[in-house]
Amino acid sequence: MASKPKVQNAVAAIRKERGLTQSEFAEVVGTSTTHVSRIETGESSLTQAMMTKIATALDIEPQDLFITSPNEGEINLEILHHVVRQLDEWLEDKGFRISADDRADLTIELYQLEAEHIKAAQLSPEDVRVARYENLIKRSLK
Repeated sequence: MASKPKVQNAVAAIRKERGLTQSEFAEVVGTSTTHVSRIETGESSLTQAMMTKIATALDIEPQDLFITSPNEGEINLEILHHVVRQLDEWLEDKGFRISADDRADLTIELYQLEAEHIKAAQLSPEDVRVARYENLIKRSLK
């Protein structure tokens, strides 16, 4: 028997942005911590009633609970914006001057790493942290 496909949702990311633990959130929406975990991982379907409770608790619209994944190869401009801004700030702070071609190559590499990290960890574009790749940046500049 084939398993049901999991529906990606943004519940965990938004809950974490609000500073709530799964236990605290479960209490707010009137369910168990296990059920919250299963909803966040897509193992449990959201009923319309639960979707409304969750959206109300997180102060968002119900449709905001669902992640719309970019198509393969599609660029998330919000992530790209954060990468470019943070890379420029890092280079300026460290006193590095690099060519436009090197900067473009480094931006692409960092974007790919951060986009994959954000997708895997179900984070939001605001969670971009170029500084985590400081050693990679330094090696690229040699």
